[in-house]
Amino acid sequence: MSVTVTEHRTHTCACPCGTRTAAAFPEHLATSPSSYGPHLRTLAVYLMVFQHIPVERTAGLVANVTGAQSPPDGCQLCWVRPLTWSLTA
Repeated sequence: MSVTVTEHRTHTCACPCGTRTAAAFPEHLATSPSSYGPHLRTLAVYLMVFQHIPVERTAGLVANVTGAQSPPDGCQLCWVRPLTWSLTA
C-alpha cells in the first residue's frame, strides 16, 4: 500500500483599489489543515470497528502499513461517528 499526497495552495491578490481577493479551497478540505482520503479512512474504521483494534494501535498500524503520517486519535473517532448515527436513525 502507498499513499498519494496532494498539496492544495490558495492565493490572495490585492487590487490597487485595496480590495483583496482570495481563492477558496476545495469544499471537502475547507475546514481541515489535513485530509485523509476515503480509502485510508475506510481502512482505519474497519480496523477499529470490525477488528476491535484500539484507536492508538490503529493509528500506528495505518502509519506503518501505508507510510502516511499517523492521523490524530480524535480524527479517527470523527470518521466512526457518522456511521453510528446512520445505524441509530
